[in-house]
Amino acid sequence: MTDKTILITGGLGFIGQALFARLLETGHNVRILDNLSNASTTADDATAAGVNVRVGDIRDRSACDDAVDGVDGVIHLAAQTSVLPSVEAPEIDLELNGFGTLNILSACNAAGVRRVVCASSNAVVGLVEPPIHELMMPAPVSPYGATKLLAESYCRTFSEIHGMHANALRFANIYGPRSKKKGSVVAKFIKDAFAGQPLTIYGGGNQTRDFLYIDDLIDGVLACLEMPRGGDVICLGSGKPATVHELAIAIQGLYFEWCGNELVIDFQPARAGEIERNYTDPTKARDILNFQANTHLDEGLRKTWEWFTKNMDTLGLQGTSTSDDACTS
Repeated sequence: MTDKTILITGGLGFIGQALFARLLETGHNVRILDNLSNASTTADDATAAGVNVRVGDIRDRSACDDAVDGVDGVIHLAAQTSVLPSVEAPEIDLELNGFGTLNILSACNAAGVRRVVCASSNAVVGLVEPPIHELMMPAPVSPYGATKLLAESYCRTFSEIHGMHANALRFANIYGPRSKKKGSVVAKFIKDAFAGQPLTIYGGGNQTRDFLYIDDLIDGVLACLEMPRGGDVICLGSGKPATVHELAIAIQGLYFEWCGNELVIDFQPARAGEIERNYTDPTKARDILNFQANTHLDEGLRKTWEWFTKNMDTLGLQGTSTSDDACTS
């Protein structure tokens, strides 16, 4: 699919920004629907880059109808994306991840848009022994996982009933440059490091995660957009588990290399609703999408750290801590 118009919902966020940059580089036209609630870039900056930005919410069916009109494919990222907020306000998860996805798929079907890639999560399968793969029985343990399962089911239903090529990708833990607004553990540790604050680990630190670099994720998403069938679910991850403690030690090392100061790792009690062990079996992604995670965690963390250091002033990170240990230059 080249020289096409692609809609990205939630396209001003961390993943969306990287996606639209790649799509523009490869000659596509890009349209974005975003409610500006968690933007990593501004609508003005995206417009200046050549993106057609529509400010609106996926909970508004008329906004979805307007956004999909005339596009060739949709990458549906807009969602509530975290476990803990879903526990506190499950109704918002249902509105965004459930009804919002239904609105996008319904609008696509009405407009004749056949290709949709929907972002999902391994939270759909809940507490299982990894590696996580697509044949595991769904058993979500959080409202977030439950609503992502609902979104996957809508993709399968619309594909079966209407002949759409609507597929869901279960993302691992995505990290990389431009992630200042992202609340996941890599971005949080880096932001805490720049503030000279302890790196807080909830639980013993032995919980495993599958960290996938943003450029590798984009490769998988764009490959999925070309799939000749619909109703599928595919896990996208590196397949290489790393513990949260190992991640904290790596950030410690980058911080010390940068300014020669030590960071404290602070262990706190585990939080309810979080999964202890999680990493992905990438076999299906490899077989169907020819997907491979090419960026080693150490390399990806360094690239992410370097982006934060180069953008400290504009990100408002420099001098944000009162700690004597914080680096300010």
